[in-house]
Amino acid sequence: FGGSSSGDGGAALSAGLSGPLGLQVYNGNLYFADTFNAKVRVAYGCGGSGNNIASTVPSQNGYFITPFAVQVDGNGYMYVADGDWGYILKWENSGDPPLYLDAGNGPAFSIALDLPGNPNASWVYSIDTIGDDARVTSVDPNNSPGFAFFNNSGLSAFYSVGAHAAVTSTIFVDPLTGDHYIADMANHKVWRNGSVIVGTGVSGFSGD
Repeated sequence: FGGSSSGDGGAALSAGLSGPLGLQVYNGNLYFADTFNAKVRVAYGCGGSGNNIASTVPSQNGYFITPFAVQVDGNGYMYVADGDWGYILKWENSGDPPLYLDAGNGPAFSIALDLPGNPNASWVYSIDTIGDDARVTSVDPNNSPGFAFFNNSGLSAFYSVGAHAAVTSTIFVDPLTGDHYIADMANHKVWRNGSVIVGTGVSGFSGD
């Protein structure tokens, strides 16, 4: 996939990356998955000239294989979807092992908090790469397991591109309404709450 991991402690514009995905701005800093370097990184001041970059706490990076997405709530708790785990990893204290939140049949690669950046976030939404569905899971690992809310509705988590399966579907939750939106690249549709709201399902350009 190319790229490299370099630049920790140095200028953001000089950092080596390999397949960055799944980002969020929290407290003025940009968090993102440096996917094929198996790291989650933070660009202070949201990157750009004069700002530095770092990996998150090294002990956290030891848990990552192919991190796809990052979310941070208002408590500073970090949630990571990793393509090789069957859970969402949650850190409440950066130096401690993660808590494991149910992500369904397989790893999650796109996640969204119901209240991003809010200390009262209660739910994390994810796309399940194995079940081709979407799930909602409590941010409290002691609560009941997550459940599918998009099951067997035609969502596709992967899109075949030559010999590769590309990660394509992303999820977003409107913090004002609670509506969840899914961009489904493989099926050329946008969904809201389980119903198609944009697209015919056929690749093309029309409708303007």
